[in-house]
Amino acid sequence: MLSELRCLLDGVDAGAQRPDYRTAIVDSNVLDKATWKARQLTFDHLSDLYGLDPTVCLFRVFRQLWYLEEEGRPVLALLSALARDALLRLSAPMILAMKPGEQLTRERTEQVF
Repeated sequence: MLSELRCLLDGVDAGAQRPDYRTAIVDSNVLDKATWKARQLTFDHLSDLYGLDPTVCLFRVFRQLWYLEEEGRPVLALLSALARDALLRLSAPMILAMKPGEQLTRERTEQVF
């Protein structure tokens, strides 16, 4: 969801509040999703991963750091998502242990979860 996150943060003022992010995604369709349901699901997922609320300390700091170094944004996004998503944290060691091109099987994933 990095491309959606980039587009959202480029399209919404840095001082935006949670309702502003929802309006941008769901009502204004800033992420160019085909259906209302897709827009709502995207808002929900981005909210789960990043907070999208300046009252959430992690998101407030994330938003400030986002503008410091463009090349670091993917790592920053991953670190923020890891902090908020327990399943992502649980799967990280398995994914990091994989070799490039190696297939991630359902069975292997089920063993971890």
